Amino acid sequence: MRAWAGWLRPGPRGVPWLILAAAAVWWTVVWVALEPSVLGRVPLLDEQYYLRRAEQIADRGPVPTDAFVMSPLYPYLVAITGSGDAPDEVGVLGRPPLGIRLLQILAWTATAWLLWATARRILGGWGLSGRVSGGWALLPPLFFVLYRPASIYALTVLLEIPLTFLVTAFLFLLSRWTCAGELASAGTKTIGRTSLFPAGLPAGLPAGLLAGLLVGLAALLRPHALLLLLPGWYVLIGPGAVARLGGRRGGRGSGLRRALVMTAMALLVIAPAVVHNSRQAGRPAGISLNGGLNLYLGQQALAGGLFVTLAGLDAEHDPAGLAYLSRELGEPVGSPAAAEAIWGQRAWRSIRENPSRAAGLWLKKVWLHLQGWEIAQVTPLRAWPEASFPLRALLLPYGLIAALGLSGLILLGWREVRLRPWLLAAVLLIAGQSIFF
Repeated sequence: MRAWAGWLRPGPRGVPWLILAAAAVWWTVVWVALEPSVLGRVPLLDEQYYLRRAEQIADRGPVPTDAFVMSPLYPYLVAITGSGDAPDEVGVLGRPPLGIRLLQILAWTATAWLLWATARRILGGWGLSGRVSGGWALLPPLFFVLYRPASIYALTVLLEIPLTFLVTAFLFLLSRWTCAGELASAGTKTIGRTSLFPAGLPAGLPAGLLAGLLVGLAALLRPHALLLLLPGWYVLIGPGAVARLGGRRGGRGSGLRRALVMTAMALLVIAPAVVHNSRQAGRPAGISLNGGLNLYLGQQALAGGLFVTLAGLDAEHDPAGLAYLSRELGEPVGSPAAAEAIWGQRAWRSIRENPSRAAGLWLKKVWLHLQGWEIAQVTPLRAWPEASFPLRALLLPYGLIAALGLSGLILLGWREVRLRPWLLAAVLLIAGQSIFF
């Protein structure tokens, strides 16, 4: 526990409490300024679905009665925090979703904390200790904190911030394994009076369980998060794995066991959603039943990161597209599972008929991730700072973050073993997300 506490403590005694107090004051001011605005009471698109689903959970109990069309986990988070209040006939909430906002503010704060803790171990120092290199450790959390959309999404009923936290926590764990083994192998254990890294791979098999739990929970938010298992396997059994395990004999075998435990845990976490959807569909099905529709939308001529919908498709109230397909086919499509099969068949038919076109659309969407502009797809990003004036202070543009972050990962990531898991994760998540719309 002391080793973990050393990893999570970002500075001299008392400073963490000052940081938490400042964050509490900041969010209180943002919250109070936002309260009179329609942004806090009029949910859009995916927000409406999650609120309705959470209301069903609160009313009927936690056992699901129908298939998981979108994220299985997020509606439960909304319900657990007491925010399961669906909008009325005109789309207005009777009360603001304060519980889920508070949870996401905590996740936002924890994400910044983990970025700081990771950067300290990779870059050295914590920024105010007189170490020249230490100041660089402030940049990752500072970029995250000053990025306005991250704060906006913390205030919406959307899953982006919980997902960001889980991915960051997983990469923090991988970086801890890498740094601990690397420095232990080199005989480097302390800087000054502060113990930095315990010898060898920390925490044993429980660390593998924790890594798998983080990946599984992230996949219950966005299924393509399962790709994070690949950076985990690389760290544990890839080239240099023995060194990453502290140079111990049997290190590779220990890493293989931990990788298997990590994978088994991730699969165990997603198993209830997969089994439930498969039973609903009468055939093997995935974590959520909107992948076929999103894959089909991703093959449209205008697809390129923007949500290109179809005329007559009501994404707010019918995310599976049941009504759309029923009208088009002239017969009722009775379940989200049936709709998923139809959408999937159409998507794969489009890909098979013109694979070069599908590849071009995929590359176009990959390229979109590398460009310096944001897509206000679900929530009007420009309206938020007008409604809550403190958000105007968050001026850091996405273009700067993307340029510096991706350039740093590309230039240093493959050469610097401690950054390699972050590079692999970024490449895989971008590639996986770009398959869809």
